[in-house]
Amino acid sequence: MTAHHTVRVELNTRDDIGTQLSTALSAYHPTLSRGPRGHVVVAITLPADSVVQAVQTAVAVVAQATGADVLAVEALPAEESTKRAGLAPVPPLLSVSEAAAQLGVSRQAVLQRIDSGSLPATRIGSTWAVPGASLIQAAQPPARRRTSLSDVAATWEGEGRWPKDTSTPEDGPGVLPSSAPLPLPLGANVPIGPM
Repeated sequence: MTAHHTVRVELNTRDDIGTQLSTALSAYHPTLSRGPRGHVVVAITLPADSVVQAVQTAVAVVAQATGADVLAVEALPAEESTKRAGLAPVPPLLSVSEAAAQLGVSRQAVLQRIDSGSLPATRIGSTWAVPGASLIQAAQPPARRRTSLSDVAATWEGEGRWPKDTSTPEDGPGVLPSSAPLPLPLGANVPIGPM
């Protein structure tokens, strides 16, 4: 049985070919857009006995009109395409227990992260749904800046808070002259960098 199908054809071109396509494909009511990477996407509606026939016809018609290679094709019966229009795809969602298992923490720890806002989640009825993509970021430990003692000494030396190294190779590396005052009182607690 012949039915109308909507076929989206993504082309391997980023050129501005809108006028050319609109004219060449006017019988198919084309709409033009850009794909996620900026490629031209043409959506046309055409009659066909099956989705396979719709894809074959659409690819042939669009390729002939543009001369561009096809990257991707999506085909749906026109009725289904209309029902899906404006609906955003739902990302993969996990329960709190599933999120806890993937993160290697307790269920309570996941709920605490949701409460603090450090883990995004949506309340559905009486439960939470955690977007799967958010677990990738949540599983990574926060970046820490590590500062070596030699970096701190060089910084303090430049600021005049550490005596310059005036030792000779015979003295050994980093030996302070005996007359140099100690830079800090003994037992002083001084942070060496962010922890």
